[in-house]
Amino acid sequence: MILAALYFLLASAVTYAADELRVSGNLATLSDAPGIKFETSGWKHSNSSNPFLLTPDELTNAMVGVSRLRPGTPFLTNGPVIPKSLDAATVQVLLAERLRGKSNLSVSTETIGGRQVAVARYSDPYSRRIEYAFALKEHLVHVMLIAKEGRYFDSGNQVARKVVQTLKPL
Repeated sequence: MILAALYFLLASAVTYAADELRVSGNLATLSDAPGIKFETSGWKHSNSSNPFLLTPDELTNAMVGVSRLRPGTPFLTNGPVIPKSLDAATVQVLLAERLRGKSNLSVSTETIGGRQVAVARYSDPYSRRIEYAFALKEHLVHVMLIAKEGRYFDSGNQVARKVVQTLKPL
């Protein structure tokens, strides 16, 4: 009985995720709110839509995550609450507050793909990280790269930036 219930729940979740996520070639379409599409650069992908994960190799050397966060929810784990009104300056403050205390942290705003994007760069002893954040359809879009130094970081940086550059609402 328990196995049958677990199978039903798993099948429902996979069907639900499949309805929200389509990847065709290098184009990902995530239809749950707010619906978006963007280029994946050909990296492997998860079967979840929020967060949507890209990796060159099973998440061991690099990962790009794409999340869409609603107002009133925390900016990921222990982050500030996303306000209802979002502009580039507010997004930069939220990103800086979320990452307060990280070593070698720099936070700035850049124009990427025709929009103002908050960009944070920092590192830890094992990896380098870049996070991008911007407002879209009353949500906060967050793209995070975590990668080992060297070719994985360089490649991941190109993939993450391409996601931000090509991301469009449905």
